[in-house]
Amino acid sequence: MSDRQSNPGGRDALLELREIARRQAKVLAVQETAVAGLALFRADQPSSPTPGVYDPMVGIVISGRKRGFVCQESLEYSAGDAFLVSVDLPVVGTILEASAAEPYLAVSLRLDRPTLASVVLEVDPRAIPAVERVSGWNVDRASPEVLDAALRLVRLLDHPEDIPVLAPLFERELLYRLLTGVWGGTL
Repeated sequence: MSDRQSNPGGRDALLELREIARRQAKVLAVQETAVAGLALFRADQPSSPTPGVYDPMVGIVISGRKRGFVCQESLEYSAGDAFLVSVDLPVVGTILEASAAEPYLAVSLRLDRPTLASVVLEVDPRAIPAVERVSGWNVDRASPEVLDAALRLVRLLDHPEDIPVLAPLFERELLYRLLTGVWGGTL
């Protein structure tokens, strides 16, 4: 049983993320939001392979399924998965599962290097796990803590008056959760 299946909070956060993203993602593409660096992505049908360059970011797949190709490596990600791009990276992506009734939805946060550096300086180095293999592109299940932090950030889209004060705090929390999680050494 995965952590998400045994942790109702993770499922609840993913469901609420889906509700907000369905309401807020009005275009079939990447949509920047009022929160600096935060974007939503929506697709209502599978796609052919599409090339692009990903900036350093963390993303969470909210619904649907996608496959990305970097050189000879292929990674697939679906609802509840998080992906980390730690360097500028050319990627070819294909939406595998999406429909008008059940769109592919994802949220991403561009990694702001000065903010990340500031958080790194505040974290005890012993709290940052080592990595076995360093890669510029990683996919893993999103921990309940990462989902909860992302949810707080995305909730601000429904409360734009709170963005100036709370967005920087929630971004720092999300970066902290990433640093102390499986990708800490990569970041």
